[in-house]
Amino acid sequence: MSAATPSNNNARAKGPSGRPSDGVRKRLAELKTLRDQVRVNLNLANKEARDRWHRIEERIRAAQERVRRSEGVRALGPLVESVKRFRTSLRRKSKSA
Repeated sequence: MSAATPSNNNARAKGPSGRPSDGVRKRLAELKTLRDQVRVNLNLANKEARDRWHRIEERIRAAQERVRRSEGVRALGPLVESVKRFRTSLRRKSKSA
């Protein structure tokens, strides 16, 4: 079986107790922290940035649901990086305003 098969992804997503693995829990916690930071910065952002954030938030919710179903472990890394880039762009814009 290749590394991309669903059963291998499920094995990595869940620990021995059937709960999400430490790595998955760490990524979800990082997403929550990033989301909280972005929400604070959005108070200073324009409508375009807020609309973009709402689209990213939908991706976060979908990823959280996939993790709950053990389907989206591989999606967490790119999603975390996407949120980090968005947070950085918000910070740059708020500093230049």
